[in-house]
Amino acid sequence: MQIKTFIDESLPKALYKAKQEFGGDIILLESQEIRDEKKYPGKTMVKITISVQNSSEKDDTWLTTQEKFSQDSAALKKAPKEGMVANRIVQEQATKKEQNEEPERKILEELSLLRREIARLSVKADEQESSMLPRVFDDMYRHLKEKGVSDEIARTWIRRIYKMFDNPEKAADRDIRENLKSMMRHIVKPYTFSQNGLHQEQQIILLIGSTGVGKTTTAMKLAAHPNMYAQKDVGILSLDPYGPPEALRSFGNISGVEIVGAKGKNEITGGLKQLSDKEVVIVDTPGRSPFENNHLKILEAYIKILKPTDIFLVLAMNTDLEDLFLACAVYLMLKPTGVAFTKLDETTRPGKLFSILNKLKLPVVYFSEGRRVFIDIVPGEAEYIEKKIFDREEK
Repeated sequence: MQIKTFIDESLPKALYKAKQEFGGDIILLESQEIRDEKKYPGKTMVKITISVQNSSEKDDTWLTTQEKFSQDSAALKKAPKEGMVANRIVQEQATKKEQNEEPERKILEELSLLRREIARLSVKADEQESSMLPRVFDDMYRHLKEKGVSDEIARTWIRRIYKMFDNPEKAADRDIRENLKSMMRHIVKPYTFSQNGLHQEQQIILLIGSTGVGKTTTAMKLAAHPNMYAQKDVGILSLDPYGPPEALRSFGNISGVEIVGAKGKNEITGGLKQLSDKEVVIVDTPGRSPFENNHLKILEAYIKILKPTDIFLVLAMNTDLEDLFLACAVYLMLKPTGVAFTKLDETTRPGKLFSILNKLKLPVVYFSEGRRVFIDIVPGEAEYIEKKIFDREEK
């Protein structure tokens, strides 16, 4: 027996190298992640250690495909042409094929196990790496994860900041926070409402999102906030099949914002005519699941009639991150121009929005954490979410 090592970008690739050289009869002894900035700059590689048989112990299973083909061809040339011998050769070839397929099945099963193993090793490596950091960095890393920042993003931020300090051991918690805030601002970009004044034609804002995310409340808050649309002549077009909700009608009576209902796409054009003198029309779409049959086609029909100048995707932060991603995957097909985050008071993990923004690459229209129209809303500035993440007062 002899011991060999292989290095590649992933465990399956390293194993593939080993199997290419020694065939399928190898034993995986150990796998570990390694970092070598000189040989592999910016990469985390995987090193495996395997055991293999000595050359004297090899049998025909160690032959390469080309060697096997040559041997089989030679055997066929020497073989008599009698039918019995030909049948034996066919049977042998069929047996060899079955034998060749069996290692392939074993390899697939092994790779499935290795995927689970590499996930386990990744978590273990992260824990080891975290424990090697100075305590102030390790504490901040764990704090970010507790606040819902994904492991990948938290680890990347902490690594970058760690390298910024000449003497990381003496880095202060406050300095690390300031650097983290700077990184957050690179992801959280506010939607610029000041650009709206440049529009000469009527603006039509279409709100889209899953059931219960707060689109109706969003419409009212957008119309009421002084830094959003309150300084303009605004109307709200409700596409609810049962007519504008009572809360929306009450808001109209209090604020003076005109509320118009359109039950279905056939009434949209008439609703727009009633609001033709408005500078801004906010369109509140009915609540439905993004995975419902024909939902996307219905919204596409709305877009074709309305021709909105902006499409705002409304996401509720009390939703599971995976479900948020699935919903976003559907709504991205409608090409939204901004995203609004609601119900931030109903989650203890606000940091998950960084994962969403990192994928959407959309400006933030606003953050909201309640139903009070004139109070529970702030523009999509990074400072808001920074306070949510770093809710401890500096001393």
